[in-house]
Amino acid sequence: MALPNRILPINWGMAGGGVPGVETPVPRSAIQSITMGVRFGTEHMAIGYINEFSYDLTRDAQTIHQIEPFPNNTFGTGWGALTEQTFGQTNYWPGEACEVIPGKQKEITINLKRYALYSSNLLAAMVRADLAGTEGDVSRDPNSNDTTLLNTYVSLLQQVRPIDIFEVYYAPTTGAIIFGRVFFECWITKLGERIPTAERNEAILEEGTVIATRIRPIKYYV
Repeated sequence: MALPNRILPINWGMAGGGVPGVETPVPRSAIQSITMGVRFGTEHMAIGYINEFSYDLTRDAQTIHQIEPFPNNTFGTGWGALTEQTFGQTNYWPGEACEVIPGKQKEITINLKRYALYSSNLLAAMVRADLAGTEGDVSRDPNSNDTTLLNTYVSLLQQVRPIDIFEVYYAPTTGAIIFGRVFFECWITKLGERIPTAERNEAILEEGTVIATRIRPIKYYV
């Protein structure tokens, strides 16, 4: 069996401190997308040809301003006076924000693209991986579609249980997971297909938006 350092590419300069032939367990070189994997469900299933995986995490924030014409006079006394002030040494300048109050974190939005397969579409593959669908799947295999039956997953309403998604990065020198995230209790909120025009014969690309309830580091779940 080939060693990880003979499968995944790595630059000598940062992987071995500039010494060819020397590799550190956790190289300081940039993470390459080829070392990333995406898995689904409690059994960490791969679901097929993933074309894109990205996520966004945001939170609300309240910006506080004040009505005050003089720099640094937030808690002053008297009427105040417009004296010479050095901008770089002021804590407050008229018109600036005084404080930003961090709000609550919003849900995590995941954008996922996968090529449609004859054995499963994106919806079927995701819900089968965690037995989260309405069709009574008995196998967690995302592509376990019975060849004698039609794929029956066509509607977002057919996801009736949340699924977990794992984003993992592997060390190109050891093959161990060195970084990753777990997106818990995910619900698919948008699905679509991008079908090539009649002039081309290409794979059909499916696009999905997933909302995750919470995010945690991977180290506790491997």
